[in-house]
Amino acid sequence: MKTSMIRLFKPGDRVQRKSGGPVMIVQKYAREHSILLGWYESNYSVECSWLGPNGFHKEIINQNNLKKATASYRKRAPLKQKGKDAVRKLHRKPSRQDQAQRNSM
Repeated sequence: MKTSMIRLFKPGDRVQRKSGGPVMIVQKYAREHSILLGWYESNYSVECSWLGPNGFHKEIINQNNLKKATASYRKRAPLKQKGKDAVRKLHRKPSRQDQAQRNSM
């Protein structure tokens, strides 16, 4: 039994198999059963879930087979303006002045 192994992930971390595959979310470290100890929380088996084309999936995977997912899928283009004005300009109707500026371009 490997009780001294360090936990590499926390619940909520986005991970992926080292061999590739979908990005999964760590739910928790899985519980395992030992004849001597009974049920205990594992330090190396991770319960992961993800949403695929065939629905919701859940699997228990050894943490040594996982890596943290790259953050490139979460990057978004920044707004040109910050603050309340940026939000307002996205949701308001264009004025006649805005339409005239677009037509002159």
